[in-house]
Amino acid sequence: MKSKLPTFVLVLLGILNINSQTTETYQIDWAIGTNGPAANKTIEVGDTIEWVWADSFTHNVNSKPGSAETFDSGFNSGIGYTFPYTFTVVGTNDYQCDPHSASMFGTITVVPEGTLSSNDSSISQFSISPNPVTTTINLKSLNDIEIQSISIFNSLGQKVYLSNTIKNSIDVAQLNKGIYFLTLKSDKASHTKKFLKL
Repeated sequence: MKSKLPTFVLVLLGILNINSQTTETYQIDWAIGTNGPAANKTIEVGDTIEWVWADSFTHNVNSKPGSAETFDSGFNSGIGYTFPYTFTVVGTNDYQCDPHSASMFGTITVVPEGTLSSNDSSISQFSISPNPVTTTINLKSLNDIEIQSISIFNSLGQKVYLSNTIKNSIDVAQLNKGIYFLTLKSDKASHTKKFLKL
């Protein structure tokens, strides 16, 4: 007797195949004194910048007038708080932390998709299996990549796993069912893969 996958699983599998273009996620440690090279990035359309609060002060990330896109994180505090924003328009985006604008500011320059060559092409070639997964996810093709961290985020953008140790497999049995994003970060780039936890 053939077994059929429930309809919701088939829908979620379809979601996993949507937007198959390769996108990158870049992190900026957001704290008093973050500016210059630490706060300036050049990315492609569809890439994401994730600001990560690196001190306990209250900050925001706010686009300045004249930016190609408008974004505002609102005021938040707490080490580890994150504000991700995916850029969709070619152009320049000056931004700042309003309470600390003299020391916390930068520019995100967005160029057309395919303009930049990967800073670390090997990081985008890793794979995860199985997908969907129930207990253990396996990472492949990590031999030539110098990994700084492995993170898993849920669909709300909350970090549910972090390791600074290179692992070829990760136990995800304790995660709730749903869509997750696994991010590998090297010293030059980061890359994210989507997976479904059953």
